[in-house]
Amino acid sequence: MPANHRSDVRLETGPLKGSQLESELLVSQEQIMPETVSNDAATEDERYCMRGHNEKIFVVSLTSLGMILCMIATNIILPVIPVIATEYHLSPTLISLTITVYMLMQGISPALMSAISDLQGRRLAWILSLFLYFVSNIGLALQDSYIALMVLRSLQSIGSSCGIPFGFAVVADIASPAERGRYLGPMQGCVLAAFAFGPVIGGLLWEHSGWRSIFWFLAIASGSFLVVYTLVVPETARKVVGNGLVDPGIVHDSEGKDALILILYTSLLYFGISALWATTANHFGTTYGLNTLYVGLCFLPYGIAGGIGSIVSGKLIDVNYRRLSRSRANYREETAVKPKEIQDTGFPFEVARLQIAAPFMLLVAFAFVAYGWAMQKRLPLAISLFFQALIGLCANSLLGVIYVLLVDLFPEQAAATSGAADLVRCWLGALSAAVVDKMLSIMGWGWCFTLIALFMIGSLPLVGLVYLYGPFWRGRRNRSLEHDIR
Repeated sequence: MPANHRSDVRLETGPLKGSQLESELLVSQEQIMPETVSNDAATEDERYCMRGHNEKIFVVSLTSLGMILCMIATNIILPVIPVIATEYHLSPTLISLTITVYMLMQGISPALMSAISDLQGRRLAWILSLFLYFVSNIGLALQDSYIALMVLRSLQSIGSSCGIPFGFAVVADIASPAERGRYLGPMQGCVLAAFAFGPVIGGLLWEHSGWRSIFWFLAIASGSFLVVYTLVVPETARKVVGNGLVDPGIVHDSEGKDALILILYTSLLYFGISALWATTANHFGTTYGLNTLYVGLCFLPYGIAGGIGSIVSGKLIDVNYRRLSRSRANYREETAVKPKEIQDTGFPFEVARLQIAAPFMLLVAFAFVAYGWAMQKRLPLAISLFFQALIGLCANSLLGVIYVLLVDLFPEQAAATSGAADLVRCWLGALSAAVVDKMLSIMGWGWCFTLIALFMIGSLPLVGLVYLYGPFWRGRRNRSLEHDIR
């Protein structure tokens, strides 16, 4: 790089129209991280991934199935929590600790297992996690004490909670930024399907075969998938196989202001989601006179709307990427690089992704406030479920968009970055499940969920800093890493 090259983001003063400001942000990336690839057709070694489209679909589909089987354990026992409490003669506080401990381990384990995934490969990490998940499910089906229930739920959480970061990491391995949305959107939708249908499946299994059949179902499903995964899913980690050729690569430090801000926002959002789930499981039965099965069915609107939102937001991510690529090319008056063939490190990912997230951020805050006051006023069940669906639509769209952005910012450490996000997110989720009932008793439904919304709104100025200054932070971080390598 020439000695006199300046890499500052130049924020011009004076009036600028929206399109002019966007163009300035786009072009400023030239000075932050100049592209090192020509506009000619990429050679075979320059392609982001050598795998064909059908193979990508196959890998992503099986990975999504694994994520469903792992994440379904989070909510599948919620409808039978009162049943287990009665059988073991436990108070609501003690049985709620099983949810809290599960979420605590859900936050810790991805941060630990991600090192194996990034350095030793996705297959080894997946196989270890699935095996632990399989064994813990068998133990849960056979155990007969509260202590065993707590310990085995913790082990189950360690085995299952790595599904989301590992799944996102696989997409980061095989899909370029231009096409990640089309894979991550449906994948996120599959995860939300697990959250939606998990309580329904749990209620149905309890209705016909008792609560232990839930864990036998999970054991059979996870064991079968472990065999299939071991036999047919190839290694994708770029640390191990590069783009399909042998290219070891280098793992870099993933710390950054932008990541911390994004993780903070997703954690506050997940605090609200966990409060929503916990209060639905614990209070809808008494508030609306519902039995266990119907309480399970109440989770469907959130999950179905969340799945739809994830798919739609995934498509919007790709559309906006292409739109900004064309705008960037037109402003520079030169041919754009083919986005599907290379990782364009100079592209303004922060601008492209957060433009999609902004409307959902505002709408989800409104939905939390409206839901809280609907419950406070004891409005009909349909209205409460409508706002739950709206929260699911917005919240899961946001989680998908922000996780895509985190992968864009740290593509070589996708699992580690997602694991770090899960660590903070699940800790706050566990805290939410533990304190939400106390919040309800002190503040009431309306002000409880209004406070949650205000926390999210209060973090939006920080997200705005990522939009404006994130490209500069990323450029400085990458130049520092390049200097360390030399």
